[in-house]
Amino acid sequence: MNITFGQAQTAYHGKKEKIAVVGIAGNQVMLGLGDTMRCARSLEAAERLLVSLARKFGLSAGNENGAANQLHNHCRKLAGFKVEEGDET
Repeated sequence: MNITFGQAQTAYHGKKEKIAVVGIAGNQVMLGLGDTMRCARSLEAAERLLVSLARKFGLSAGNENGAANQLHNHCRKLAGFKVEEGDET
């Protein structure tokens, strides 16, 4: 499963917030602020989200190349959370 990560901005209570964009199977999926924050806080939430996206696009739901960990760390960066050294994407 080839996955890419990007970012976009959305307005939330008059403030611009960064949100994650996931490229999967040639499709760009813009996550909402809630999904971005959930993935930033929990690796399991990132795994569930990737499984859901894989099913949506008819792909196997494996975690090749640590995609869930990469999404988790990407969302942590966007949310301004500390990313442990060696865990950067």
